[in-house]
Amino acid sequence: MLYPDKPRLEALPERGLFPTESLVSDREIAVAASGEMTVRETLRVSGYFAMGWRSWAIGIQPSERLAALQNVPRDSRWHVEKFTAEGLDDNFAELVLTFHYTMPATSAALVSPAIWERDYLEVPFLKERRFPMELLHPMRIESHVKLQLPRAADAQALKALAKSGESEFGKWKLDAKGEPGNAKAVTISFDYQAPTSNLPAARYGEWQNFRSKAVEAWQQPLKLE
Repeated sequence: MLYPDKPRLEALPERGLFPTESLVSDREIAVAASGEMTVRETLRVSGYFAMGWRSWAIGIQPSERLAALQNVPRDSRWHVEKFTAEGLDDNFAELVLTFHYTMPATSAALVSPAIWERDYLEVPFLKERRFPMELLHPMRIESHVKLQLPRAADAQALKALAKSGESEFGKWKLDAKGEPGNAKAVTISFDYQAPTSNLPAARYGEWQNFRSKAVEAWQQPLKLE
Protein backbone atom coordinates (compact mmCIF):
# COMPACT_ATOMS: atom_id res chain seq x y z
CA MET A 1 0.00 0.00 0.00
CA LEU A 2 1.43 3.39 -0.99
CA TYR A 3 0.59 5.45 2.07
CA PRO A 4 2.14 8.96 2.07
CA ASP A 5 3.82 8.43 5.44
CA LYS A 6 5.19 4.95 4.92
CA PRO A 7 4.64 2.58 1.98
CA ARG A 8 4.14 -0.98 3.24
CA LEU A 9 2.76 -4.38 2.32
CA GLU A 10 -0.60 -5.42 3.71
CA ALA A 11 -2.31 -8.76 3.39
CA LEU A 12 -5.52 -8.81 1.41
CA PRO A 13 -8.63 -10.18 3.14
CA GLU A 14 -8.80 -13.94 2.81
CA ARG A 15 -10.79 -15.10 -0.19
CA GLY A 16 -11.27 -18.52 -1.70
CA LEU A 17 -8.63 -19.30 -4.29
CA PHE A 18 -11.32 -20.64 -6.58
CA PRO A 19 -14.56 -18.90 -5.60
CA THR A 20 -17.96 -20.21 -6.63
CA GLU A 21 -19.25 -18.92 -9.94
CA SER A 22 -22.69 -17.78 -8.91
CA LEU A 23 -25.66 -16.28 -10.70
CA VAL A 24 -29.05 -15.65 -9.09
CA SER A 25 -31.93 -14.43 -11.24
CA ASP A 26 -35.14 -12.93 -9.90
CA ARG A 27 -37.60 -12.13 -12.66
CA GLU A 28 -41.19 -11.02 -12.82
CA ILE A 29 -42.95 -11.74 -16.10
CA ALA A 30 -46.29 -10.48 -17.35
CA VAL A 31 -47.57 -12.54 -20.29
CA ALA A 32 -50.03 -10.84 -22.64
CA ALA A 33 -52.82 -12.69 -24.44
CA SER A 34 -50.69 -12.44 -27.60
CA GLY A 35 -47.89 -14.33 -25.87
CA GLU A 36 -45.54 -11.34 -25.61
CA MET A 37 -43.65 -11.22 -22.33
CA THR A 38 -42.73 -8.12 -20.37
CA VAL A 39 -39.87 -8.94 -18.00
CA ARG A 40 -38.29 -7.20 -15.03
CA GLU A 41 -35.19 -9.06 -13.95
CA THR A 42 -32.44 -8.69 -11.38
CA LEU A 43 -29.21 -10.68 -11.68
CA ARG A 44 -26.85 -11.08 -8.74
CA VAL A 45 -23.52 -12.27 -10.09
CA SER A 46 -20.23 -13.21 -8.43
CA GLY A 47 -16.98 -15.01 -9.17
CA TYR A 48 -15.80 -15.33 -12.74
CA PHE A 49 -19.34 -14.78 -13.99
CA ALA A 50 -19.07 -11.24 -12.64
CA MET A 51 -15.61 -10.80 -14.15
CA GLY A 52 -17.08 -11.58 -17.56
CA TRP A 53 -19.63 -8.80 -17.20
CA ARG A 54 -16.98 -6.35 -15.99
CA SER A 55 -14.78 -7.21 -18.96
CA TRP A 56 -17.72 -6.59 -21.27
CA ALA A 57 -18.38 -3.16 -19.73
CA ILE A 58 -14.77 -1.96 -20.14
CA GLY A 59 -14.53 0.45 -23.03
CA ILE A 60 -18.28 0.88 -23.40
CA GLN A 61 -19.63 4.25 -22.39
CA PRO A 62 -22.50 3.96 -19.87
CA SER A 63 -24.75 5.73 -22.33
CA GLU A 64 -23.99 3.08 -24.96
CA ARG A 65 -24.41 -0.05 -22.81
CA LEU A 66 -28.15 -0.34 -23.34
CA ALA A 67 -27.69 -0.63 -27.11
CA ALA A 68 -24.70 -2.98 -26.72
CA LEU A 69 -26.73 -5.32 -24.51
CA GLN A 70 -28.97 -6.28 -27.40
CA ASN A 71 -26.25 -8.59 -28.71
CA VAL A 72 -25.00 -10.01 -25.39
CA PRO A 73 -27.16 -13.15 -24.97
CA ARG A 74 -27.53 -15.86 -27.58
CA ASP A 75 -31.27 -15.17 -27.69
CA SER A 76 -31.27 -11.84 -29.50
CA ARG A 77 -35.07 -11.68 -29.56
CA TRP A 78 -35.09 -9.72 -26.33
CA HIS A 79 -35.76 -6.00 -26.60
CA VAL A 80 -33.97 -4.27 -23.72
CA GLU A 81 -35.62 -1.07 -22.54
CA LYS A 82 -33.73 -0.36 -19.32
CA PHE A 83 -30.46 -1.52 -17.74
CA THR A 84 -28.61 -0.62 -14.55
CA ALA A 85 -25.48 -2.06 -12.91
CA GLU A 86 -24.19 -1.83 -9.35
CA GLY A 87 -20.68 -2.99 -8.41
CA LEU A 88 -18.98 -2.75 -11.81
CA ASP A 89 -16.01 -0.88 -10.32
CA ASP A 90 -15.39 -3.22 -7.37
CA ASN A 91 -13.91 -6.55 -8.43
CA PHE A 92 -14.64 -8.12 -5.04
CA ALA A 93 -18.23 -6.95 -4.72
CA GLU A 94 -21.34 -8.78 -5.81
CA LEU A 95 -22.48 -7.43 -9.16
CA VAL A 96 -26.16 -6.50 -9.36
CA LEU A 97 -27.68 -6.06 -12.80
CA THR A 98 -31.27 -5.07 -13.54
CA PHE A 99 -33.03 -5.41 -16.88
CA HIS A 100 -36.41 -4.40 -18.20
CA TYR A 101 -37.14 -6.09 -21.52
CA THR A 102 -39.79 -7.66 -23.71
CA MET A 103 -39.81 -10.96 -25.60
CA PRO A 104 -42.02 -11.35 -28.69
CA ALA A 105 -44.63 -14.09 -28.90
CA THR A 106 -43.44 -17.46 -30.19
CA SER A 107 -45.26 -20.43 -31.67
CA ALA A 108 -44.81 -22.28 -28.37
CA ALA A 109 -45.45 -20.34 -25.17
CA LEU A 110 -42.40 -21.34 -23.17
CA VAL A 111 -42.31 -21.40 -19.42
CA SER A 112 -39.99 -18.41 -19.25
CA PRO A 113 -37.28 -16.86 -21.40
CA ALA A 114 -34.34 -18.77 -19.92
CA ILE A 115 -31.77 -16.41 -21.36
CA TRP A 116 -29.03 -16.77 -18.77
CA GLU A 117 -29.64 -20.42 -17.93
CA ARG A 118 -29.01 -21.19 -21.58
CA ASP A 119 -26.03 -18.87 -21.94
CA TYR A 120 -24.21 -20.17 -18.88
CA LEU A 121 -25.09 -23.88 -19.07
CA GLU A 122 -25.29 -24.74 -22.74
CA VAL A 123 -22.05 -26.12 -24.18
CA PRO A 124 -21.47 -27.35 -27.73
CA PHE A 125 -21.59 -30.96 -28.84
CA LEU A 126 -18.19 -32.40 -29.69
CA LYS A 127 -17.95 -35.73 -31.45
CA GLU A 128 -14.49 -36.33 -30.04
CA ARG A 129 -12.80 -34.07 -27.52
CA ARG A 130 -9.02 -34.34 -27.59
CA PHE A 131 -8.01 -32.97 -24.18
CA PRO A 132 -9.14 -33.50 -20.58
CA MET A 133 -11.01 -30.81 -18.65
CA GLU A 134 -10.40 -29.37 -15.21
CA LEU A 135 -13.29 -27.40 -13.71
CA LEU A 136 -11.66 -25.30 -11.01
CA HIS A 137 -14.67 -23.34 -9.81
CA PRO A 138 -17.86 -24.65 -8.22
CA MET A 139 -20.92 -23.33 -10.03
CA ARG A 140 -24.38 -22.37 -8.86
CA ILE A 141 -27.22 -20.92 -10.90
CA GLU A 142 -30.53 -20.09 -9.24
CA SER A 143 -33.68 -18.70 -10.80
CA HIS A 144 -36.83 -17.42 -9.12
CA VAL A 145 -39.59 -16.57 -11.58
CA LYS A 146 -43.02 -15.07 -10.98
CA LEU A 147 -45.36 -15.43 -13.95
CA GLN A 148 -48.58 -13.48 -14.39
CA LEU A 149 -50.58 -15.24 -17.11
CA PRO A 150 -53.54 -14.09 -19.22
CA ARG A 151 -55.42 -17.29 -18.25
CA ALA A 152 -55.02 -19.99 -15.65
CA ALA A 153 -52.26 -22.52 -16.19
CA ASP A 154 -53.27 -26.12 -16.90
CA ALA A 155 -52.79 -28.15 -13.71
CA GLN A 156 -51.28 -31.16 -15.49
CA ALA A 157 -48.93 -28.92 -17.45
CA LEU A 158 -47.64 -27.46 -14.19
CA LYS A 159 -46.94 -30.92 -12.80
CA ALA A 160 -45.10 -31.87 -16.00
CA LEU A 161 -42.69 -28.98 -15.50
CA ALA A 162 -41.18 -30.62 -12.42
CA LYS A 163 -37.87 -32.12 -13.55
CA SER A 164 -34.51 -32.81 -11.96
CA GLY A 165 -31.18 -34.48 -12.52
CA GLU A 166 -28.26 -35.61 -10.40
CA SER A 167 -24.91 -37.21 -11.13
CA GLU A 168 -21.26 -36.79 -10.27
CA PHE A 169 -21.36 -33.70 -12.52
CA GLY A 170 -23.78 -31.93 -10.17
CA LYS A 171 -27.48 -31.66 -9.53
CA TRP A 172 -30.34 -29.52 -10.77
CA LYS A 173 -34.05 -29.11 -10.19
CA LEU A 174 -36.85 -27.19 -11.89
CA ASP A 175 -40.22 -26.81 -10.20
CA ALA A 176 -43.41 -24.83 -10.86
CA LYS A 177 -46.35 -24.10 -8.59
CA GLY A 178 -49.59 -22.20 -8.89
CA GLU A 179 -50.25 -19.43 -6.42
CA PRO A 180 -53.10 -20.22 -3.99
CA GLY A 181 -56.08 -17.98 -4.67
CA ASN A 182 -54.73 -16.72 -8.01
CA ALA A 183 -55.03 -19.22 -10.86
CA LYS A 184 -53.21 -16.89 -13.26
CA ALA A 185 -50.06 -16.65 -11.13
CA VAL A 186 -47.26 -19.23 -11.29
CA THR A 187 -43.96 -19.41 -9.41
CA ILE A 188 -41.02 -21.23 -10.98
CA SER A 189 -37.81 -22.16 -9.18
CA PHE A 190 -34.59 -23.55 -10.63
CA ASP A 191 -31.37 -24.56 -8.93
CA TYR A 192 -28.24 -25.90 -10.63
CA GLN A 193 -25.14 -26.83 -8.64
CA ALA A 194 -21.89 -28.28 -9.93
CA PRO A 195 -18.70 -29.11 -8.01
CA THR A 196 -15.10 -28.83 -9.17
CA SER A 197 -13.98 -31.83 -11.16
CA ASN A 198 -11.38 -33.35 -13.46
CA LEU A 199 -12.80 -35.02 -16.54
CA PRO A 200 -10.97 -37.11 -19.11
CA ALA A 201 -11.67 -36.13 -22.71
CA ALA A 202 -13.73 -39.29 -23.26
CA ARG A 203 -16.34 -38.16 -20.73
CA TYR A 204 -17.04 -34.76 -22.28
CA GLY A 205 -20.19 -36.10 -23.94
CA GLU A 206 -21.68 -37.24 -20.61
CA TRP A 207 -20.97 -33.86 -19.04
CA GLN A 208 -22.37 -31.96 -22.03
CA ASN A 209 -25.53 -34.09 -21.97
CA PHE A 210 -26.06 -33.50 -18.24
CA ARG A 211 -25.97 -29.72 -18.71
CA SER A 212 -28.16 -29.90 -21.80
CA LYS A 213 -30.91 -31.68 -19.87
CA ALA A 214 -31.07 -28.78 -17.43
CA VAL A 215 -31.44 -26.30 -20.29
CA GLU A 216 -34.01 -28.42 -22.11
CA ALA A 217 -36.20 -28.48 -19.00
CA TRP A 218 -36.98 -24.81 -19.71
CA GLN A 219 -37.80 -25.45 -23.36
CA GLN A 220 -41.27 -26.82 -22.94
CA PRO A 221 -44.64 -25.11 -23.38
CA LEU A 222 -46.81 -24.10 -20.45
CA LYS A 223 -50.36 -24.85 -21.53
CA LEU A 224 -53.16 -22.59 -20.37
CA GLU A 225 -56.78 -23.51 -19.69
